[in-house]
Amino acid sequence: ASQRAASRDVPHMETGQMQDGDEGEPEDEIISLPLLPIRDNVVFPHMVTSLIVGRERSLRAVDEAMQGDHTLVVVAQREPEKEDVEPDDLYGIGTEVIIGKTLRLPDGSTSILVRGQRRLRLLDIPQLDPYILALAEPAEQTIEKDLAVEALMRHILGLFEQYVKKHPSAEDEALVTAMNIEDPAALADFVASSIVTSIARRQRLLEILDPLERLKTVNVLLARELELLEIQAKIEQEVRAQIEKDQHEFFLREQMK
Repeated sequence: ASQRAASRDVPHMETGQMQDGDEGEPEDEIISLPLLPIRDNVVFPHMVTSLIVGRERSLRAVDEAMQGDHTLVVVAQREPEKEDVEPDDLYGIGTEVIIGKTLRLPDGSTSILVRGQRRLRLLDIPQLDPYILALAEPAEQTIEKDLAVEALMRHILGLFEQYVKKHPSAEDEALVTAMNIEDPAALADFVASSIVTSIARRQRLLEILDPLERLKTVNVLLARELELLEIQAKIEQEVRAQIEKDQHEFFLREQMK
């Protein structure tokens, strides 16, 4: 297939962009990687997840990565329903991942197991065909684990424990994993990836490059999700009580006939 150039800069790069002098970002490290656009997920660093790849350019990107060091950049689409992705359709921050396993499926798609490595900021999309190629730079920051950060981490773990107990789809293993994470940035990413929330909100968390701000945001989001779960449980309890009351009244009316 002939290459289709897309040498213009990727738009919307101001979102989540770091300023000169930010800590934790190697200077002048620009890397070239195959790019995998995804519709319904956001992959965080330290996160292991399975992705289904079906579009031709995406399959080519996976093949290209597997012929090299198994590395590509995963980026969420702004409009999940769009099939033929252009640079304008991609968020500005994605995640470098390592492909672990691949499995060809009967329908022609491929399931890949990936592990997130680090945040990348897209700089340019020089190629769209036969697969999307991205130029990117690392966009990670580090944080010192002082007493204030440790206290915030403990508070988040407490909220996350309640979340795991109350959310029907949350798994106990997630809490065990979270409790054994020592790095503040990694804890923020793991909890963020474990919360059932919208793609847009997950992307906003990915774009928060400062680990302390990310911890604070995850803390607020967890508190919000817990409040929603409590309200939902209260509504369900009231509905059950009303149903039981209606059934009881119906039974009494039937007995009086």
